[in-house]
Amino acid sequence: MIRVCLAGVTGWTGKPLAQAIEAEQDLDLVAAVARRSRGESLGRLTVHGSVEEALQVPSDVFVDFTSATAVKGHVLAAVRAGRHVVVGSSGLSDADYQELDEAARAAGVG
Repeated sequence: MIRVCLAGVTGWTGKPLAQAIEAEQDLDLVAAVARRSRGESLGRLTVHGSVEEALQVPSDVFVDFTSATAVKGHVLAAVRAGRHVVVGSSGLSDADYQELDEAARAAGVG
């Protein structure tokens, strides 16, 4: 079972992605982040207001569908926490991707 933390869970992509994760037998949505929806229920989960809070929940993969202004910090926090990362947000530069790649390789995550 792959445990997933999803940032941007209430967004136009995040909502259907959360449903798709929940529908898969080998995936488990264990934490969700939406700054404006902090404390609200999402099925059996309570939405976290920050990535740092959500990363306190044990997970294997961090998925980010937030914003260009937030994604880099979120990914670096997830990598520091030892999570593999999937980036669905746009707006990262080539230099950002290189920095994130170096951080992920140093942490032994993908």
